[in-house]
Formats: sequence, C-alpha cells, structure tokens
Amino acid sequence: MLQKANLESDVLRLFELQRRFVYAAKRSSSDQRKAKLAKFGQTILAHKDDICDALHADLRRPAD
Repeated sequence: MLQKANLESDVLRLFELQRRFVYAAKRSSSDQRKAKLAKFGQTILAHKDDICDALHADLRRPAD
C-alpha cells in the first residue's frame, strides 16, 4: 500500500509542477520553445533503444 501512496504523491507533485510551468511557458519566446523541442528530440533519439526496450517490455511486441 505504501507504493500506491508514493505513486499518488508523485503524480500530484508532477501535476503541480506542470501547473506552475504553464505560466513560465507562456512567457517564453518561440525561439526558446523551438530550442527546447530540439533538445527534447535529441534526447529521444539518444535514448531510442531504451525507449524501444521499455515499450517492448510493456506491450510485449517487437519494435519495428
């Protein structure tokens, strides 16, 4: 039961962080948002194999 409480606490904390970030995101420029998206894309590509492995473990299907 402790894990469920921790999970709920973590989810609530993440929602609060996202709620706070909305205002900061509104004040960012388009160039700042583009840079963040580019960095996010690079991070995804850098961890592609890990992401595919995690999806396979969750869905039990091979990555194409």
